[in-house]
Amino acid sequence: MPSANRILVVDDDATILAMTRRALEPAGYTVFTEQDGEMALERVRQYQPAVVLLDVNMPNVNGFEVCRRIKSDPNLASVFVVILSASRIDLESKVTGLGIGADDYLTRPIPNPELLARLDAILRIRAAEAAVRDRERQLHDLIAGNVDGMLVIDESGRVLFANPAACALLDRQPEHIVGQEVGLPLAPAGQATELEVLRPDGGKRIVELRATALDWQAQPAWLAALRDITERKLAEDRLHAALAELRRSNADLESFAHVVSHDLQEPLRMVTGFLGLLNARYQGQLDADADEFIGFALDGARRMQRLIQDLLAYARVDSRGGALTPTDTESVLVQALDNLQAALQESHAVVTHDPLPVVLGDETQLVQLFQNLIGNAIKFRGAEPSRVHVAAHLQSAGLEPLLPYVQSERPDLHSEWVFSVHDNGIGIEPQYFERIFVIFQRLHARHEYPGTGIGLAVCKKIVERHGGRIWVESTPGQGSTFYFTLPATV
Repeated sequence: MPSANRILVVDDDATILAMTRRALEPAGYTVFTEQDGEMALERVRQYQPAVVLLDVNMPNVNGFEVCRRIKSDPNLASVFVVILSASRIDLESKVTGLGIGADDYLTRPIPNPELLARLDAILRIRAAEAAVRDRERQLHDLIAGNVDGMLVIDESGRVLFANPAACALLDRQPEHIVGQEVGLPLAPAGQATELEVLRPDGGKRIVELRATALDWQAQPAWLAALRDITERKLAEDRLHAALAELRRSNADLESFAHVVSHDLQEPLRMVTGFLGLLNARYQGQLDADADEFIGFALDGARRMQRLIQDLLAYARVDSRGGALTPTDTESVLVQALDNLQAALQESHAVVTHDPLPVVLGDETQLVQLFQNLIGNAIKFRGAEPSRVHVAAHLQSAGLEPLLPYVQSERPDLHSEWVFSVHDNGIGIEPQYFERIFVIFQRLHARHEYPGTGIGLAVCKKIVERHGGRIWVESTPGQGSTFYFTLPATV
């Protein structure tokens, strides 16, 4: 690359060389001089000057030939050549010099201020050209190395450049792409278009096309970015099919649960009713075994009724849920506690809470959620009366909690609320943290703690229907804290 401050002056007149050196060196230029054309060419190759000031009339090789050789050498062509001549030079010679590649033509005598001004202008132009070349090289390297297919297309639709990724995507060699006209729909910048590309082997790929206008080698052009989205589209198709199958399966499950619960509850009511009559009428009149057997049968029938009712409630969480609307969770908690009033009084439990926010939710299901969690805290209590505390704090999605609950003027800045229900009960072993949310999973014998094992599964289903998640942290003997997230209002 030519050095910006190096000037080679070529003239057979030693006096002119000395005068030119005295004019240029104080201005900060490094000046080399030569009186012979052949030696001048060697100096150009050796020092790569930014500018050559070249006299026409020299022995052995004249200025025109020196200029021609410089400009015909790819390694030297960027050197700026200024031909100098006497005032008597004719127009034809000037045309000849410019025709063989000279960048400028000056007529002597040249005042020093003008010469310095000309050189300064030349170097500024050269610096700007170098910056443009650097940007073009960087752009070329960026496009060539991109993992997406990249085509540079002129305004007529002809391909000027194709990077390796584009060649691989289209399954063609560069020479079979460059120079060809393509009919790509070049939408405005930022807009994506999906295309189906047919490859030479008959295979098809789905491509996302984005086009951007750019200058390519000083000409207006388009940069077409081609991203292969075939696998993504196939995955989306599989996902849509799976979701459709899941919706069908859920509908079938709800229908099945409804039919089974309806068909089973009617005979169960009859069995329970007649067992109750047997128990009321013949208790104490038969032997002790008979009384015990009737009691077992009656208890089993009642448990079956509760199980069917809970199963139906579980199946209806998604299908029978209401719209998600701004819901005051403090009011929801009050309703849940009203429903638990008998259990609270019997166990002498104390429930406290922090201020609770408004969330997007189904009020009926949120009442059930709080009721199940607090009811479990009361049920699985230790020797001390139950103490339950409910709290909430804001949290950005995927991040740790930001701050305790404060009624924000901009709740839309936060993605979700994290609720906690803490108790001082018997606690849960860590290996059961996931299992307790699975339907029909119980950790204790029925005679120790009653229930069907569906309550926490219903809680999980409700939370997930609201777009949240639920988990537990617990230490056996010290209590548990159940956490769940709900979307903030917007």
